[in-house]
Amino acid sequence: MINLKELNFNLRIENRHKTVDAIEINQIWTSMSQLETFNFYIQNTIELRYLKVNFSSEDIRRKFTSIGYEHMGYFCTKNFANITCHIFSLPFVFDILYIIGSTFPSVVYLHVTCLNLRLLDTIILKEEFFLRIARCFPMLECFSLSNISSSLVDEMNVDDKQWNFPVEYPHLISLTLQYSPNVYVEQFLNDTKIRLPHLRILTVDYDTLVIVTENFTKETTRNTCANVKKLCGGPFAVYSKDFYDYFPQLLCVSDFNVWTWC
Repeated sequence: MINLKELNFNLRIENRHKTVDAIEINQIWTSMSQLETFNFYIQNTIELRYLKVNFSSEDIRRKFTSIGYEHMGYFCTKNFANITCHIFSLPFVFDILYIIGSTFPSVVYLHVTCLNLRLLDTIILKEEFFLRIARCFPMLECFSLSNISSSLVDEMNVDDKQWNFPVEYPHLISLTLQYSPNVYVEQFLNDTKIRLPHLRILTVDYDTLVIVTENFTKETTRNTCANVKKLCGGPFAVYSKDFYDYFPQLLCVSDFNVWTWC
């Protein structure tokens, strides 16, 4: 590997007791004397109980700029038990990105075609957030959205009026809305809010689908569902005529246990 000229380095670390240090990354670069291009994406998850001091994205920035890394992205997200740090070179050259939380740098991830987003929010995210995703990930083909705090979301008090204009995901083929509040499912299927002209695979809880589509009669969610060819998230028992009319191109129905993502 000493003669390697380009390296794309993608590493996901869990259960480590410390964050990845800038010096460790720099050792990879300096150990390959012929290396001209070094692209990296490192996701490091640490249990909070092992962190002896407060840690932030700014700490990451200072460490990497101190050894000459200027063109890079970084952010950290926390839940009740862990902190996950994302460190990557820019431009981002990898095709899959896994994010916990709703915070990430607003740069264009031109190569990302699959995004797995696990939200921690108890407040419903609205038009601005989904417009930001569409702008940051213009080539997105596969999108998985879940909310591990969905049981804490107060959907009764959501003020979800008509959006200013529809947000479009022009290349999206597969959409997974696992453990998502009903309001997110409605937003994605309602073509006055989000347009998915090439959606073919939809993974969503069947009971949620019944509620959101008003038992397969709601007009604003009909157009998006009409293009779906594979539906996952049963169990699907007896199919009504309205169900078939709602999914006229449906070729395959999968069990509840067959959740799909990138």
